[in-house]
Amino acid sequence: MTAKLTFQDLTFHEMAGHVRIALLKYFYIEIEKELLKEGIGKYSIPDPHTIEFEGVKQEQAERKFYQILGKHIDELKSIKGRNTATYVHKNSGIPLMGCLSFGIADKGTALLEIKPITGCNMGCIFCSVDEGIGARKTHEFVVEKDYLVQEISKLLDYKKHQGMVVYINSHGEPFLYADMVGLVADLKKNRWISEIHIITNGTYLTPELCNQLDKAGLTHLNISASGFDAEKAKEVMGSQAYNIEKIKEIITYLTKHTKIEVIITPVVMFGINEQEMGKIIAWAKNVGVKNVCIQNFLMNRRGRNPAKERDWEEFKAFLHQLEQEHGMKLLFDLKLEETKEYPKPFKRGDVVQAEIAAQGRYKTEYIAVAQQRCITLPKVEKEKALKKGERISVMITKSNHNIFVGELVHKRGRK
Repeated sequence: MTAKLTFQDLTFHEMAGHVRIALLKYFYIEIEKELLKEGIGKYSIPDPHTIEFEGVKQEQAERKFYQILGKHIDELKSIKGRNTATYVHKNSGIPLMGCLSFGIADKGTALLEIKPITGCNMGCIFCSVDEGIGARKTHEFVVEKDYLVQEISKLLDYKKHQGMVVYINSHGEPFLYADMVGLVADLKKNRWISEIHIITNGTYLTPELCNQLDKAGLTHLNISASGFDAEKAKEVMGSQAYNIEKIKEIITYLTKHTKIEVIITPVVMFGINEQEMGKIIAWAKNVGVKNVCIQNFLMNRRGRNPAKERDWEEFKAFLHQLEQEHGMKLLFDLKLEETKEYPKPFKRGDVVQAEIAAQGRYKTEYIAVAQQRCITLPKVEKEKALKKGERISVMITKSNHNIFVGELVHKRGRK
C-alpha cells in the first residue's frame, strides 16, 4: 500500500537531514526527514512534484502531510535573498485589501492594480519602493493564485463596470510569481476585464514564456528600460547582470510573433539618463513598438532617490521636444472612469481592535487584520515586538481607498 501525493505548486528536494519543499518555485520550507518518517511513514520522491509514503492509506497520508505543512508554513523563506516570507492563501486569515505591498489596490476607477508577490532581481537606482538588490526589507509575501482570482472576481462583480483594465504591478518583479501564465488565463475569463497589463523589467521573459502569455490572453507588457547604452543600462537597473541586448531581443520577438502590445516605460532622471530617451524612442519606432511612455522620476521617502525631481512643466517641455524630434506621441492625457469601490470600514482617527497576521516588509513593521482589511503598522518599537495572533488596539493614521496604516495604541493580551 502506497500513498501518492502530487502537487502543482510544490516541489520536493532531498537535502542533508531534511526535505526542502519549494512553494511556487521561489519560496521554501525545510522539514526534517525523521519528522516525515515518524509522522507519516517511509517516503520516496519519484519526481520533483510527488512524494510517496509506504504502508499508509491515501487519506491518512494526505491528512498528516497537510498537518505537518501547516505547522511549518510560518517558517517559509524566499530563495531570493533568504528573507522570511508569508504565503497569503484563502485559509490564512489575511485579506487581500488594505495593504499596498500585496493583494488588490482599488482607487475607485476603471483601473485595478493587483500584486501577487513582492521582491525583485534587480536594484533599480530609482525604485520608489526600495525593492531588490540592496533593499532594507526583510520579509516577502506571495499570494495564492486561486484566492487572488476569487477576490478580484468578487470586487468586479460588485463594481459591475465593463471594460476594467488590470495592472499586475508588483512591488518588485512580477515574473518571480511562478504561476503568472495561470493568473493571466484566469483573469482573461472574467467578463468585466478588457485589458491585462504586466509591468516588468523584462529579464525573465523568453520566447516560450511570451507565447504562453499570448495564448493565455495577456494584452500588454509594460517593459521598464531606462537606458540603451550597455553600461548606462546596468547602472540605472542597479545590476551588472542586466543585459539590455536581451531585452531588445525579447521586445523584437514580441512585436513580430505575438499579439501582445509592448509599451516601453523608461524613467527619466535628469543629470543621469535623459540622453538615453531619444535612443529608446528611435529604436522603438524602428522595431514597431507604438508606445513609449516616459515617466518623470519622483522622490519617495522610502525609495531610492539618486536625482532631484523636475517639476511637471519642465518635464512636459522635455517630452514635447522629443515628440518634435522623433514624431512619436509622448504626452498622454489619461482620464480614468470612476467606478464603485467597497465602503471603507475605518476612517482616520478611528481606534479599532485588530489581530496580528504577519510580519511586515521591514523589521519594525507588522500587518494587522480587522473587518476583512489589512492594516500596516510601520513603526513598532523592538521592545514591543508582536506575535502572530496577538490582539491589539490600533489607531488608524491613514485611510485612503481601502489602504490603511495605523499605530499601536496598547496591547490587550494574546489570543
